[in-house]
Amino acid sequence: MDLLEALCEKKTAEVQKLDVEQLRKIGVHLATAFDMHTSTWIACLAMAVIGLGWVLIHRLVKKEEAAAVVGNTFEGLIYGAIGTYSGAVAGIFIAVIVPPVVVGVALVVFAVIAVVFAIIAAVRGTADAGWKVLGFLEFVAIAAALVVVAGLCFAVPAKGKAAAQYSTYLVATSVAFAICGGLSAILSAIFRGASAWVGWALAHLNGGFGALGNLLGLMTHVACWNFYADHGKPHAASRRRFYVRYEKAFSLKTNASGHDFAFTEGAVISTEFDDLAKHESVHVLQHLLTGPFYPLTHFTWFIAWIPVALIASRVKRIPDGSGGTKGVDPGDAITAMSYYSNPWEVIAYAFGGDRHTSDPLVFEDVAGWILCVAWILLGLAAFILLGAWRFGLL
Repeated sequence: MDLLEALCEKKTAEVQKLDVEQLRKIGVHLATAFDMHTSTWIACLAMAVIGLGWVLIHRLVKKEEAAAVVGNTFEGLIYGAIGTYSGAVAGIFIAVIVPPVVVGVALVVFAVIAVVFAIIAAVRGTADAGWKVLGFLEFVAIAAALVVVAGLCFAVPAKGKAAAQYSTYLVATSVAFAICGGLSAILSAIFRGASAWVGWALAHLNGGFGALGNLLGLMTHVACWNFYADHGKPHAASRRRFYVRYEKAFSLKTNASGHDFAFTEGAVISTEFDDLAKHESVHVLQHLLTGPFYPLTHFTWFIAWIPVALIASRVKRIPDGSGGTKGVDPGDAITAMSYYSNPWEVIAYAFGGDRHTSDPLVFEDVAGWILCVAWILLGLAAFILLGAWRFGLL
């Protein structure tokens, strides 16, 4: 119980009798989350070895020059350890600050997203059946692991002694995010996702502060690499920036012109168009600079506006081509209000891409920017209030 003892600054005998709320209230010594606990040491060493071996094998198979093999292998080792450490710290922060039941529900949601990604990628993907099967199994493994950790979250009793279960919950959440951080960092080394001078810092930021988006980014790697021909065609010209870009890979839908929508999660981009790559790179920066604030507020906006869009699709009338009018297609209405009018999309479209402001139900630029600022300020206020409540300041 070394991790729980460190966070509570108490000995085992002192915490054994405490319930979950007492453990949460005294477990606020988060500076100790940065210490190298036993589980953190094990995870970092394991992922460092995996990073070294994985990158080395990949470079040797590609028959690259000796200098590149040695340098990139060292990157894999270092990135794997750094990403794992950052993920472990993020997992402890999440576990301590957020109630276990909420963490469990969130992990179940991520598991569902993994299954949805697998289904969409299997249907839309262009890879051979063998690679799709492998990818599907990887998604199943991700979903199963998340459900197992969620089960440990739900196992923390709401009443009565909870120290043993709470200690297991802390370690499980920390290790889960540690593995995600390490794997994404290793994949960044394999695909040369960042300059060697800043790659270590991005591995730290992506796996730690960006832990939620990074989990989605890891799923995007699985979808792109396994389900699309030529492994999604990793975009060589985008190497050594601050993201990994696939050229012809995972996408949720196709537009009216027959082109796939660009897709970005974490520091992983999927698009064949350079103009849209600029747009998607802004999303990567949003992820890196705002951490959990970006995916949570982005997703909340998207879901919240779906019912509004469905109502608006019946109210808004557009020409039907024969002199009369008709309602807006529900799918187009959702795309217009949940996606094109999303505050984070408004910001990204300012740097690249067409926001389709002439389409029905898409907010024009002035209204879009007003809502953008209002939504971000509202989100910040909510985060501050929740943090103040969590630490007893309210």
